Amino acid sequence: LGPSSGSRASPPRPHWRTTRIAEGPAMVEGRPVLPLEDVHLWAAKFALCSEAEPLVSVKELPSYDDLNFHIRTARDEEYVLKAHNGAIAAGSAQRLLAQNRFISRLRDAGLPVPAVVSTKEGVASLPMAAPGVPEANQAAHVRILTYLPGQIIPNEEPKSDAFLQAVGRLCGQLTKALRGFEDEGAVWDWDWHMKNVASACEARVSYVADPERRALARRLIESYRSAFTAEVMAQLPHSVIHSDLNDTNLLFEGDEVVGILDFGDSIYSCTVFDLGVAAGYYALAQADPMRVFSEVLRGYLREAELSDSELGVLYHAAYGRVLLSVCFSAQSCAAEPDNEYLAHTSEPGWAVLSKLKDVTHAAAL
Repeated sequence: LGPSSGSRASPPRPHWRTTRIAEGPAMVEGRPVLPLEDVHLWAAKFALCSEAEPLVSVKELPSYDDLNFHIRTARDEEYVLKAHNGAIAAGSAQRLLAQNRFISRLRDAGLPVPAVVSTKEGVASLPMAAPGVPEANQAAHVRILTYLPGQIIPNEEPKSDAFLQAVGRLCGQLTKALRGFEDEGAVWDWDWHMKNVASACEARVSYVADPERRALARRLIESYRSAFTAEVMAQLPHSVIHSDLNDTNLLFEGDEVVGILDFGDSIYSCTVFDLGVAAGYYALAQADPMRVFSEVLRGYLREAELSDSELGVLYHAAYGRVLLSVCFSAQSCAAEPDNEYLAHTSEPGWAVLSKLKDVTHAAAL
């Protein structure tokens, strides 16, 4: 959920995307070191400042795995300078290049994504490795994206039908822009990959302390596994997808999406997962998850089509992302049993799953 390559930094990763929230960013393995007073040195490498035209301002933004800085130039241009954590998959040189290609694909299609800034030599990512630098910097890279204005709408705010349909339309626009898009750099895997929901949750469900919730999670794990068999997934349309369309990664003006952030989770996978992930996340803290799913789908269908096979698994993709979140959260809570923040912030996910516990597949369709 947190920033890895967006045009501005999202808030720190909520508990369900890390096990070390309480200890703070300093505890993240591989997080680069870049003092505020040295940011201008890297900005200069991208020709954004000089001795004659120094940066007007530099502000560190919230981030968890990486470092993010909002910079304003003497030309009154705004950018986000990012020092990427090379110890995680999203921060590797290969993945950063793939993310740049992903961003360019969306930008060429007219979607509201940042522009990737290159040096005068055309290089879009610079290594931080050098003699004498901190160990974490040896695998880290710096890149710069243009800054996107807009508002992040928190989960707790009630969502209108128009708002949810705008989320769905955005997903449909992504589907059209990414149709047929393949990239070797986007072929990777991790536990947050939606193809791995059943196995990732099964490995963590024992950490769910409440017996009723644990039983519900086990039932949903089996439901997801039955819906997303290897055969079914192989037959679903594939492309590179964003994979993390949550409330911290979409920017709004009113009910319209004006920015897309955080491309670090982009991955070659089932195209329908983008729609499912968005529907699941935007159901958090809402009174009726099924209404959310329906309105997001309604907006999507105004922009793109779903095959019968995709429609048949969409409901499972939506609750699957929430299920994945609460199972990771349970593992985090077990590691830090006295951390009330972790326990409290998992409640919206459990509330969604509880409201869906009696929804049959047939009813969802």
